[in-house]
Amino acid sequence: DDSFQAIVMNHVIEHVPDPSGVLRKCRRLLAPGGRMVIVTPNPAGLGHRLFKKSWANLDPPRHPHLFSPKALRAAAEEAGFESILGASKTRYHFIRWTWTASLGIRRWGRFDGRKPARPLPRGGLLFYLIEEALRPFWRNVGEEYLLLAVKK
Repeated sequence: DDSFQAIVMNHVIEHVPDPSGVLRKCRRLLAPGGRMVIVTPNPAGLGHRLFKKSWANLDPPRHPHLFSPKALRAAAEEAGFESILGASKTRYHFIRWTWTASLGIRRWGRFDGRKPARPLPRGGLLFYLIEEALRPFWRNVGEEYLLLAVKK
């Protein structure tokens, strides 16, 4: 307890059966002023709006919990953290996977596990460029949400 300076959860929180319990445990493990970084799929972003039920990051049953940016901040604050930065983002390699998998789900009702196309197909590249163009106007447009929080 109270011994870690930082904890990073990169695509973890959406997989655990008790996210609130995990956040409380992280708070207990962090030293005062310690920081927690969470990166998770963003259901408030453009990809979910475009693909709806075919959005690959819904990923049932492996993702029992998906958090909107507001809900993730609230869960962290309820666990005793202060949110100090929240931002949506889209990493190029992540958009390649999301685009390929979501199209497969839309077309065939499932993702067949194929590797993402290289380079990104034109539709995926256009999607990525639209996300980047919308970023100044739509705060949570990205495929992932990053939360940086500090132990109070």
